[in-house]
Amino acid sequence: MYYSELISEEIILKEDHLDGKIGCCEIGGTAEVSVPYNRKEAWHHFLICNRGEVTILNEQTETVIRRGFISISNNAHPTKIQFTKNFHGYLISMDFNLFLDMLRSASPSPAVFSEHFRRMGGLSGMQAEEVRTLSKDSRNILSTLGRKEHLMLEKICMQFCGILVTDLIDMLWKRHENIPKKNYYMDRGDEILRQFMHLAAQNIEKETKVGFYAEKLFISKQYLSEVILKKTCHTIGVVLSTFRFEWSMRYINDPSMTIQQIASRMSFPDQSSFGKFFKMHSGSSPAQYRKEHKIM
Repeated sequence: MYYSELISEEIILKEDHLDGKIGCCEIGGTAEVSVPYNRKEAWHHFLICNRGEVTILNEQTETVIRRGFISISNNAHPTKIQFTKNFHGYLISMDFNLFLDMLRSASPSPAVFSEHFRRMGGLSGMQAEEVRTLSKDSRNILSTLGRKEHLMLEKICMQFCGILVTDLIDMLWKRHENIPKKNYYMDRGDEILRQFMHLAAQNIEKETKVGFYAEKLFISKQYLSEVILKKTCHTIGVVLSTFRFEWSMRYINDPSMTIQQIASRMSFPDQSSFGKFFKMHSGSSPAQYRKEHKIM
């Protein structure tokens, strides 16, 4: 399963899934898991701890969660996850594009905050009521996934996942010093940003020109550029380039694909152009990156 790289089978108490979209596990007990880098699929995970503690390590940091949660993206690359003996919690996994759709449609959710949240947001030492809320959300997802005979299973499951994401955003947002504590509603610019990011997720392998996205949104290139700069504090070129790099990372971490195949998949004119692009974003060439991270 897609979450087997994050947890050990022996600590899974109960699990179920909706093929290719959503999975949920109730987990408990002690374990230490070395997380591989060669992730072939794009998933986003929420690891919820309501008892004990879990430690997430990567090459730069060590994060300890006690009574809280952490958001784990494919791009975050934790190298090891450790669960204490009395750990109990849940792991919810979503297809990355599905997660992005839920995040973009959630309100309140300013663009800059959403970017922080999807990268590696988390909380430790949460209030008991908050932990109970997240556990209830998780149980609802897990129990819904078990109702395979229900004709509206996918719709109901999406609703419960949306509630979980909204609750997580609310808990993080209340503690975020740089976000005004007021109700936040989408204006025209927010809707354009949401639609633009959705289009980019669908087309970034082939389309990197601003004009393509402006035409799809029925607005001018200048207006689209102004909106993206205002909402993200980055130029639209930087946003598209970052998106293209993140998509490239999915394939770099897949050892079955050659660098030439990745360059072609991401619509680069040749392998050399892709190599320069990748090194500009990561500091290493594609070959160096694979060697450093043992992606063979």
